[in-house]
Amino acid sequence: MEFYDLLIIVGVFTFFITAIFLFKKRKYSDHVNQKGIENDATLSPETLVREVPFSKELIVEYTTRLDEYVSTYEPFKIQGLTISDLARQLDMPLYHLSYLLNHSYNKRFSDFINDHRIDFIKRRLKSENWKEYTFEGLATEAGFTSRSNFFNAFKKCTGLSPSEYLRQQQ
Repeated sequence: MEFYDLLIIVGVFTFFITAIFLFKKRKYSDHVNQKGIENDATLSPETLVREVPFSKELIVEYTTRLDEYVSTYEPFKIQGLTISDLARQLDMPLYHLSYLLNHSYNKRFSDFINDHRIDFIKRRLKSENWKEYTFEGLATEAGFTSRSNFFNAFKKCTGLSPSEYLRQQQ
């Protein structure tokens, strides 16, 4: 009987401690939310605009440099290309390239690269000797590391599977 009494006391104690903790947490959360609402109301629209880490002229220069480099050297064909690799090739700080892709192109790095890979494949499929290629061969040549990555990226970019796209183009 003594063991069960101790067990009941520990259970009741645990229940009350948990209830007190949850009550205080909720009260604190309500307080923080109320403060956040008050602070947001005092902010002007100008203070909500995020600062650009570099000048507009530099953004134009970086955009031009990136577009020319990608169209000339086709770095997207390199399997396993990382944003660090591309930033190094462009002689551009990594965070500048990341900002440029996210804000000027409205894309993540992987989407930017995959879109160029898909454009490359679409150009190949428009050539006269497109029947010489398999989708897997084109995907590998364009820099995709797997068939499934290629098919998923193609569908995301075009809204069609590669076969559907090819049928539509004929």
